[in-house]
Amino acid sequence: MAGPPFVCVEMRLASVAEARRDDLLLRVVLAKTWLRSGDLERADALLRELPSVAEPALLARAETLRGTVAVARGDLETGIAAFEVARAAEESAAVLYNLAQAHGRAVRLMERSSLFETARVLDPDLVTKYTAFAGSNVHRYLIQDPIPLSIYVQRAFHASAESRAIVRTVRAWAFGPRTPGWVWLLLPAAGMTGLLFRRGTIWRCGRCSRAVCGHCDSSEGATETTCGRCARLFSRDGRSDPRLRRQVLDLEKRQQRLTAAALAGVALAAPGVSRILEGRMKGGAIALVMLTLGWTFALSPQVLVAPFELGELGDWLWLVPAAMLIPVAYLVGLLDARGYLLRMRARP
Repeated sequence: MAGPPFVCVEMRLASVAEARRDDLLLRVVLAKTWLRSGDLERADALLRELPSVAEPALLARAETLRGTVAVARGDLETGIAAFEVARAAEESAAVLYNLAQAHGRAVRLMERSSLFETARVLDPDLVTKYTAFAGSNVHRYLIQDPIPLSIYVQRAFHASAESRAIVRTVRAWAFGPRTPGWVWLLLPAAGMTGLLFRRGTIWRCGRCSRAVCGHCDSSEGATETTCGRCARLFSRDGRSDPRLRRQVLDLEKRQQRLTAAALAGVALAAPGVSRILEGRMKGGAIALVMLTLGWTFALSPQVLVAPFELGELGDWLWLVPAAMLIPVAYLVGLLDARGYLLRMRARP
């Protein structure tokens, strides 16, 4: 459908709300959009015959919208009645303030004064803020409470045709047109069984960086920092050939430099992986999770749906956590790469 992005989303929302007349959240969001654009007729028609069963917070917002539309059209009695229903569903400073304003319009000053003071007791900052707008901003004459984030989060976990379509799209993008069988999940589960084995007797030699098992390498001279091979080769008893030691040192120095360069490249490309390869599991897992979450948020605007009330800002909503996670993850990778390069230069 051609047209500006926000208009296209609004038209799509209108068609979905028409098909789901019992979905109060869709009707409230669409009515608020039409109210902001000045289309009072459509907003009023959408808010008639509201569902009797709904979340109290959402019902209060819907009745507040209905009362706002009625007051904007000059129907004060209908507006007061709608605000009273909103007050019965969820009494808040915003509802009481709107009710006081409607009674003030109807020149019922006693009721207005009582409701105004009650609203001030509940939330003095909110009432003071909107009182300061009196006479200067007609759009701030009444308070429009935003829909609680908890309602959006709760709706996000509801099963729907749209959510199933998103799942199919993500699954096809990640695994291809054919979803692998669930038996493949046993493969990482089998890998996790390695966590059950003890690693307390496994370390790396401080000279050659080879993995050493304390049970298998019981050579004479082996310690927790040096393997048996290096202990025999570099012993001070004079039994090893100096030329052989020099050849081994040159060979190991080249291997260690190549290893450090490879780890530096891995750290820059995928922060956290190099730490895992070195055995620093906790730090590597944290960095890798940060990187994965960051890129997930960065690539998600085309898949995940932001609250409609945010408008075009919703396209940037998921980029905020991405901008917080990705730079930190790559900063960790940059510091790791610097450490590997410095280690490579420090080799004798």
